Parts: sequence; C-alpha cells; structure tokens
Amino acid sequence: PDLALADYTEAIRLNPDETAARCCRANIWASKGEWKKAVADLDEVIRRRPDLTTVNDSVRPDGLARYTTVDGPAPAGEVYRLRGQFRMRAGDVTGGASDFTEAIRIDPKNAAAFAERAGAFMVMGHPDHALSDLDRALELVPNAHVHTDRALVRLLKGKLDAALADCDTAVRLDPTCARAFQQRGALRLMKGDTDGALKDLNETVRLEPKNPTFLSDRSVVWMAKIDPDRAIADCDAALRIDPTAVNALANRGCAWLGKKEWGRTIADCEAALKLVPDHIGALANRGRARLFTGDWPGVLADLDAVLRSDPNNATGLTSRSLLRSSCPDPKYRDVKKARDDAKRLCELTQWKQGQALDALAAACAEEGQFDEAVKFQKRALEDATFVAGSGSDARERLGLYEQKKPHRLPGK
Repeated sequence: PDLALADYTEAIRLNPDETAARCCRANIWASKGEWKKAVADLDEVIRRRPDLTTVNDSVRPDGLARYTTVDGPAPAGEVYRLRGQFRMRAGDVTGGASDFTEAIRIDPKNAAAFAERAGAFMVMGHPDHALSDLDRALELVPNAHVHTDRALVRLLKGKLDAALADCDTAVRLDPTCARAFQQRGALRLMKGDTDGALKDLNETVRLEPKNPTFLSDRSVVWMAKIDPDRAIADCDAALRIDPTAVNALANRGCAWLGKKEWGRTIADCEAALKLVPDHIGALANRGRARLFTGDWPGVLADLDAVLRSDPNNATGLTSRSLLRSSCPDPKYRDVKKARDDAKRLCELTQWKQGQALDALAAACAEEGQFDEAVKFQKRALEDATFVAGSGSDARERLGLYEQKKPHRLPGK
C-alpha cells in the first residue's frame, strides 16, 4: 500500500484534477486507519467534480450502487456514500449521516446508503429513523447483513420475536453469515434456549474459527449451561488469538466465579479493566468476587459504578443487595436498600430468576421476616439453572432462615 500511495500521490501532483487517483488514495488512507486524510481526499474529489450533483444510475445486478466503473469515474452517489463511511470512522457521525442522505438524494435506490444511514441514526440515538431506513434498504435489496442490523434495532425496541425472525431470514439468505448466527444465538440465549444458542455459536466458530469474539460469545453460553470449564477453554482460545480480547478476559473472570476461584476472577477482571477502565462486565464480576474476599469498600465501589452505568445489571443488583443484607461488618448493612435492589431484579425477571429471589430472601432474613425469607428461598430453589450453579449454598441458607438466622458473608 505504501508504494501505491506514493504512485497515486505522484499522479495527483502531475494532474490535480485526477479525481480517480484521489478516490483510490482515499481508500488506501482508509486501509491504514487514516480516516481524516481519506475524508480530505474525497472532499477534494467532490470540490473538483461538477457531476456530483447529477444522478448516475449505474448499478450492479443485485441493485447495489457501484463505486468504480471500468470506463468512467465513480458514480456521484457512491463518492458521497464512501465519504460518509470515512466520516463515521473519523467520529463525525452527523457529517456521515449528511453524506448518506446526499447519496440517497442522488440515487434513491442506493440500498447501501439507506443501510449505512441507519447505522448513523443508531449512533445518534434515533432508532425509529434507523428502522425506517433498514426497512427501505431491504425493500430494495434483501441482504443478510441488513436483516441482522434490523434485528438489533428491533431488539432495542423490545421486539424480540421480530428480531429473531430477521435473524432466521438472514441465515436463510446467507448460511455463511456468521454475524447472523451470532445475533440469533444471543437472542435465543435471552429466551432461555441455551441449546439453540449453543448451536448458533458453534456455527459462528465453525465459520470463523480464528475470531476471538465468537469464542468469547460462546463462553457466555457455556456459563449459562453451568459449564465453567468449557467457558474457560473458549476464553483461553480467544486470548491465544488476541491477548487484548477484553470480553474474553471479563468472561473468563465470570467463569472463575462459577468455580469459586475468587483470586483468579479478580486477576482477569483487573486485566480487562486495564484495557477498558469502565468495562461493565469486569467491574461487576470483580465486585462479585470481592464479596467473598472481605473487600467491602471495593465491592461497593465496583457495584455502584456498575449500577450508575447500567441500573438493571443483574450481577450488580444481586451482589450489592447481598452486601447490604449479609455483610459481617454492620457499617455496610442497609436492609431497606438491600431489599430495594433485590426486589428490582425480581421485577425485571418476572419473579422467576433464582439468583434474584435468593437475594430477596437474604434481605427478608436480615429484616427479621424469616417466613418471607423461607418462602422466597424455596421459590429460588425452583429455578433449575440457579440450583445447578448454586444449589448447595442456597439450601444451606434456607436452613439458616428456617432456624430464624440471617445469612452472613465470609469475612476476610
């Protein structure tokens, strides 16, 4: 690329009006991550080409507008679309959206411009506009990646079944689209279909075995299936590929929790936090591990940070509730706040999640409401997933409540 960059620069020096060379150089700048330089080249192309206000309806057979042609300059709309991409990567989201809009004005059938403007709208916090653009892009050209993008928007709007339908269509359109399997796996996991989620994530790993993200994602499914050893194996594999795979570090920390390896959890989470200081998963898992090492100030600092960023974080709510109901140091106990955190998570999980009910039972016991504590603890033990991971400890706590004793965390 450096030799090509030098050649295009020389071509531009010899003929400053050579817009094709500028377009090609912009692509090389982009390949090197020099987004502002790429934008600057396309700024100059647009300034020097009066045809960039005319419609060029040259399209591929699949309906997507072409960027280059064999016998002529790039279509006008595609120059704007390309600059929009580069502006987005340079952090100029508003400018990117403006370019995609101009590309659509020039060529109203430019499906790619609609799809990319949808991405800009999502970053700008306008999911309804994004959904409208994705609908239009799919009317013009059915595309697996666009269906996958629409699934994400539908999920954000709370339409889980519609999001799953988009992923099903994406997989049908392109059985090699790993992103579609990845997203469908995540959606299936949300619905509690761990077998279906594992099948999808296995497919992503089969399609892209060297992608650390897919290995890290699969580790989450293994944790949901209460198999921390396989979760750790997937995270190890991801980290061999990319030692900076932050989600793999955070997920491995979570898997160590399942094995009660508190020190290893903390070490992995701190490695993740060195890479991304506000990583929610790493903060939540470190806070959870600190519950069992007696670092009460550290627990509270981690969990408060988590819940400021994500007020519905399950690990944050249950762990902070346990600290406030079960800490051996009375300075950190606050039964009202403990109950509020646990009740919030119970409401978010329709009073079906064992971990949430277990935390509420501990708060009830601390309040002296032992009959309520027994009732909620027994309901927690009806959750097979919770029992598989925490059944022994939960039954021990039930015994305490039946003896009218509160639960206490281990001290330092």
